[in-house]
Amino acid sequence: MKLALALIFLTIVQSGWAFEGVARLESLGKSFPSNSVKGPSLYVFTTDECGNCVVQLTYLSKLKKRIPGLSIANVSIKAKRGLAPGITSLEDPKGALFKALSIRRIPTLIMVDAQRIIQAHFEGLIEENELATLATGLVNGKTITQVALPGSPGSMAADIKGVNWSVTKTHLLVFHRAACAGCVEEIPEIMSLAKTYPTLAIWILTPDDLSLVKNQFAQAPKNLQVLKVEQFQIARDYALTGVPTHIVVSDRLIRIRNVGYAPEVLKGIISGVPNLGVCDTTGCARR
Repeated sequence: MKLALALIFLTIVQSGWAFEGVARLESLGKSFPSNSVKGPSLYVFTTDECGNCVVQLTYLSKLKKRIPGLSIANVSIKAKRGLAPGITSLEDPKGALFKALSIRRIPTLIMVDAQRIIQAHFEGLIEENELATLATGLVNGKTITQVALPGSPGSMAADIKGVNWSVTKTHLLVFHRAACAGCVEEIPEIMSLAKTYPTLAIWILTPDDLSLVKNQFAQAPKNLQVLKVEQFQIARDYALTGVPTHIVVSDRLIRIRNVGYAPEVLKGIISGVPNLGVCDTTGCARR
């Protein structure tokens, strides 16, 4: 039993940063295997090692104040102390709920209606405005038919003038500003990513002066293109909250989303790319 628990825990921890999030459509309509909290509920699955889990719990704390009728439970291998008022801590020492729901990455967020039916299942960090929209619908008894908001993992990528989705299977959209410190700092890593994965289409999207940004990405390989976009249109279509923002699209479906620059995040995106079926300089990865 201890070995089984260790393997469950190791799998969850090794899943890494939660930006590799997707909407789990296969869970919708199934009965949730716990009645620990009553009424419309949000269950968030976390571990102590997950940085984005802290962020997700912060968003949920704010959400609880805005929507009093919503029950929120944090499920973890070991019960958490010091959670915000209104958030219930559920200890799952044997990993029964993690296994029953096939939790693959953290944080995972599952929305359950008053009849204990799963209405939404997300792997990855859900942003504050997205949470509010989905949770309000849940509490009001409305069927959640939109399992991912525009620009979020699980939704379709919106059209962008100049982006040719047919040139390859997988695309990396990088929303960039020329004077953004994080955007400038990550340029060498973006360039390295383009060279390592020649079958990955990388689109640098900016509302700034095109010649200035092209100079920032001088000597880029052919699979990296710089495009000028209309700021308000792109912000609306992809719900942008900051730059840099990285979005990985495969088969026109958004698979990964990250806001902000951090070395670990880009490393995670790089390591996650082969799982999407692109080729690197050593060959092609298989799904």
